[in-house]
This record gives sequence, structure tokens and C-alpha cells, in this order.
Amino acid sequence: MSLTLPHPTQYVPVRTAALLALIVLVLNIVLVWSALALRPAAAGDESQIRELVHQQINALNRRDAAALSLTYCDQQGVVAHQIIQALGPPAQGALVRVTRIADIQFIGSGDNQMATAHVTLAIAGPTNGAISARPAELTHFSREQTGWKMCQPSDSESPIHYL
Repeated sequence: MSLTLPHPTQYVPVRTAALLALIVLVLNIVLVWSALALRPAAAGDESQIRELVHQQINALNRRDAAALSLTYCDQQGVVAHQIIQALGPPAQGALVRVTRIADIQFIGSGDNQMATAHVTLAIAGPTNGAISARPAELTHFSREQTGWKMCQPSDSESPIHYL
């Protein structure tokens, strides 16, 4: 018993097959391009500043002076150890959280770029009074070679009184 397949009775033109192949190719290119366009963009300056604030709070809550010092500009990184000492051990329960980051404004451009933002923090749990959340004022940031850093202007206040 042998099987014989019937010949196709309908002729498929080459132009139609080529057109269908071209349509499939174009649809694939459009789908790939759309998928690539939907990827999140690289973090902009505003996102980097928000991330820096959250890194700083995480370092404070873990009482990690080394990680905290990386969030400050070079001139102020030394205060990280003092801040951690003032907060005391994590077992004392003083935790810091961000309640609001708003009104980020950029000043200048290039390597000397600065930024300001209204950052509102809250300290939960018992504190020893040596440290408190900064009153409603601007937090200052500076762009360094390694990225954005918090860099408060020097004032007469003790650098470890406010976060």
C-alpha cells in the first residue's frame, strides 16, 4: 500500500508569499522596538537624589556609619560616625523614615551642579534628644564624581544635631 499525496490544486504566487514574509518581518521588528521602548529609562538626577535619601535612611536605621558616610559629600562624611553614636544602638528603637521628598531644584550644570529638595523625615521610637529631624528647610545636594551626595552648607548648628 503506497500513499500518494495529491498535488496542490491552487497556485500560490511568489509575490503574495514575499509580501506575507515582509509583513511578518515588519511586525516582529515593531514588537521588538516597542518592548525596548517600554524599558525603564536610566535613573535621572531626580531619581538618583531620591534613592540617595533612602540609602541614607537605611544606613541610619542599620546604624551603618560606613554606608552613611558614603551618602555625604567629602567634606561632611566624617559626621556619619557622630550621627550613628548620637542615635545609639538599634535596640533603643529610634528609627528614621522619609515622609516626603518634594520640590527638587537643580542649580548649575556639569561637575559643579547642586540641587535642593524639601526632605521631611520622622523619627519613630524613643530618642535621647541628641538628634532630631531637621525643621522645614532645604536639604542641599552636590554632584560629585561618584554621583549625588548630601552636602549641607555649614552653619552655627552642631552638625550632628539634625539629620
